[in-house]
Amino acid sequence: MNPFRWFGPSRRDDLSEEIQSHIDEKTDELIARGMSRVDAVREARRAFGNVTRVKEAAGDVWHLESVLESIMTDVRYALRGLIQKPGFTVGVVLTLALGIGANAVVFALVNAVVLRPLPYPHSERLISLSQLNEEGRDGRTLHDVPYDDWARVTKTVESSAAYEAAQAVLVTADGPRRIDGLRATHAYFAIFGVRPLMGRTFDESETQLGAAPVVVLSEQLWRDRFKADSMVIGNHALFDGVQRQIIGVLPASFAYGRSERFWIPLHATPKPLPPGDGGEIFAYSVVARLRDGVPIDAVRAELAAVLARQESVHRGSPVVMTLHERRHGETRRPLLLLFGAVGVLLLTACANIANLALARAARREREFALRLALGASRPRIVRFVLIESLTLSVGGAAFGLLLAHTSLGWFVRISPGSIGSAAQVQSIAVNGALVAYASAVAILTAVLFGLVPALTASRAPLNHTLANGAAQSAGSTRQSFARRALVVAELAVALVFLTGAGLVAKTFWRVASKDPGFRPEKLLVANIDLGDKRYTDATAAVFYDALMARVRNTPGVLSAAYSQGAPLTGHGGVEVVSVGRKAGAAPGRTSRYSVVRVDTAYFRTLGARLVAGRLIGPEDRVGAPHVVVVSEEYVRLNLEGGPALGRTIGRDQMIVGVVKDIAQRPTDGEKYPPIFVPLAQAREKTFLDMTVRTTGDPDQLLATIRQTMQSLDPAQPPATFTTMERALAEVVAPRRFTLVLLGAFAALALGLAVIGLFSVLSYLVTERTREIGVRLALGADTGRVMRMVVGQGLRLTLVGTLLGAVSSIVAVRVLRAWMYEMSVYDAPTFAAVAALLGIVALLASWLPAHRASRVDPVRALRAD
Repeated sequence: MNPFRWFGPSRRDDLSEEIQSHIDEKTDELIARGMSRVDAVREARRAFGNVTRVKEAAGDVWHLESVLESIMTDVRYALRGLIQKPGFTVGVVLTLALGIGANAVVFALVNAVVLRPLPYPHSERLISLSQLNEEGRDGRTLHDVPYDDWARVTKTVESSAAYEAAQAVLVTADGPRRIDGLRATHAYFAIFGVRPLMGRTFDESETQLGAAPVVVLSEQLWRDRFKADSMVIGNHALFDGVQRQIIGVLPASFAYGRSERFWIPLHATPKPLPPGDGGEIFAYSVVARLRDGVPIDAVRAELAAVLARQESVHRGSPVVMTLHERRHGETRRPLLLLFGAVGVLLLTACANIANLALARAARREREFALRLALGASRPRIVRFVLIESLTLSVGGAAFGLLLAHTSLGWFVRISPGSIGSAAQVQSIAVNGALVAYASAVAILTAVLFGLVPALTASRAPLNHTLANGAAQSAGSTRQSFARRALVVAELAVALVFLTGAGLVAKTFWRVASKDPGFRPEKLLVANIDLGDKRYTDATAAVFYDALMARVRNTPGVLSAAYSQGAPLTGHGGVEVVSVGRKAGAAPGRTSRYSVVRVDTAYFRTLGARLVAGRLIGPEDRVGAPHVVVVSEEYVRLNLEGGPALGRTIGRDQMIVGVVKDIAQRPTDGEKYPPIFVPLAQAREKTFLDMTVRTTGDPDQLLATIRQTMQSLDPAQPPATFTTMERALAEVVAPRRFTLVLLGAFAALALGLAVIGLFSVLSYLVTERTREIGVRLALGADTGRVMRMVVGQGLRLTLVGTLLGAVSSIVAVRVLRAWMYEMSVYDAPTFAAVAALLGIVALLASWLPAHRASRVDPVRALRAD
């Protein structure tokens, strides 16, 4: 390859002369030293080196300089042309900013929650072991399996560890506090590859029964409650009344779960079942590290062999998955669907911009024809148009990143906890990965919306265009069809997004307006856990009686009640019972319900409504016949709507009353209708929820009730409080989040579709100016011209609506998980969305039609 073909003869001659001058200068120097001319010339050429290679190197440099100079020239021309068309430039940049910004926001979430590997060494080899439960679902634990048996799964895994959530009351100089932690076997820390910030972790001997109690602290707990004391190792701290020796502090970078602040040894021994049920159970979460090169299916086979050797009544099939899938499996699919949705939205933006660019390219055919006539090559024209597109795309990406930066804080604030851990959500920010992603998207969008206009511009019919002018040559049938097709696609996408947003909005309204079965306003709920270390059932009863007496006498309190499981709060005390053919259940069916233990003031405090029979009263005490109050939902599901009073549940619980459905569990959960039994007949009473109805703002009584608890027992950690209205808001939070996102995407898609329709009709009006002028000159009235233009818009809208309706029928299936008591094929929603799209399209068509009706026939006929 000859590099000198890239630059002209003068530059090549200059280089040859310069090389020869260097050789001559060296020759003269050698002659002056006494060397003969022949030898001097030979030595000078040898010292200079290979002349051809020097020329090739210079040619490469000059070629690169020439290309860069040419590109910079195109960039300057592109910027100058875009500045001269501010309307087009601002519209394209803002459209791209919205599309790229939306993609950047969702990518930041997907990257933080789904794509980013777990922050542990060789995290791809970390796996979770569990079994299916009685209902055939992933129980998330290994149950009915002795620790020593499943710990022998060693052929396929290097090590495994059991763990379970724990809570403890920590007493320090700052007072008692209830904190979350973890019980784990000794291999837990080695599996995650965590090294203590200070001290050590516990060993196998410290997980045995009778071993000295020890604890490992998190860095946050060490700093908050131990004042970052470097001498804390070896000291003792009071956890749930037990003096535990502090042996280590783990760095803040390590946290498997969301809120662990301490770790204590897990004694993997059987847990006794409640009295009367008999037997013992095992139930532990298990994490393991795969041996290098071992497939996950091999672990599944080995664990299945271990489970097959058990003699328990229920031996659920093994469930083996990566730890990443365990933590993010439930959020992965919806997040990827969301990512796909914003990708479609970006494609819609590109289609809209391509439509505008095609119209602009058609109007510039005369310009491109002149460039070709003056010597520009067709590849140069393609490059110039692509550089224009890339310039617009870079501007859109810059504003999109700015938009992402300003919206990510708001996005994090409204994100429900179900999409990821707090640390993951808080880590969402504009970083290098996000900038790289936005840059890649900018280049891709530049190609997507710029390639077709670039090719169109390069194929400008030179002779015809120069002879007839831009107005006559612009807008071939093929280009016109492409523009219409893009508008139809935009309208279809807009309809899909609008349908999804409409369905989510309707289900959000259903959830938000659903009667919870009680009056949530002015209700305060306190979650009180006295623990089983300092209190017995008898002493707990004394404490609760004294607390209730004081609370009821507090000014501003109308009534107060105890229960084990307050509505919607998610607190403990609600046990889900699944039994076979029990009395009160239809033959051959399974009766499922949640048991809520309540006192005599519970229903009055909530404001629940009695439907039939009676409520729990003072006569339902210890030793009295066991009674139960059920909800209407229980009657519908388990008694098939038949008579309820007098029927029995379980062994001897007789139904004495039926109340309106109470939203005991979040509406997103499974249907386990609550049954209410007397708290006085409960087996243990150290954990209770107190529900307080106030005359004013319940938050104003919070401090008073907390002080009352502390005055009764200063060593008791503060209870957790919430209001029932906040609990209801948390129930609808995931749907509100989905509604906000889909609503924003739908609004953006609708806006893009309207802009696309408006631009196409405006261009068609411009293209047909002479035709419209002739029609008006021949006597056509303005109304007919308006109907002609509006009719074009409505025809495009009709086709887009039909295509979008068919696409929506398929697309809305992914929203089934968000629906509540309604089908995704909700006909009124489909009809309302189609009507909305038609009205907006009609408005978008009216302005170009109005402009067409005002065309001056004389000017139109004189125009070139």
